[in-house]
Amino acid sequence: MLLVTGGAGYIGSHVALELMRRGREVVVFDDLSRGHRDLVGKALFEEGDLKDLSRVRAVFGKYPIDGVLHFAAKSLVGESMAEPLGPPHGVSTPWGQILILTVCVHYYLYSLVALLTVL
Repeated sequence: MLLVTGGAGYIGSHVALELMRRGREVVVFDDLSRGHRDLVGKALFEEGDLKDLSRVRAVFGKYPIDGVLHFAAKSLVGESMAEPLGPPHGVSTPWGQILILTVCVHYYLYSLVALLTVL
């Protein structure tokens, strides 16, 4: 089963749908801040913030995930350029990327594809 973070966004949803078309089981994880629930199709869906470590771990514990396709990131260029390390009141997108890597290592999962728009 593959976990697609940001799977309710434009790129992630297309990837998730193609994976399912090819017979893969998919779990989409998205906070819906930029994505849309209706783009997920018939994929399993878990709503949550990638920066919420306990929530991400719960998803890994619930499903037999054997690979991650990581598309969750800020999608607006202007927003990313204005605050590349995230807003002063919140946690940055790079921190979310570090957390997903941490959970992957914790579960001995080394199959990760990442599309990073912000570093």
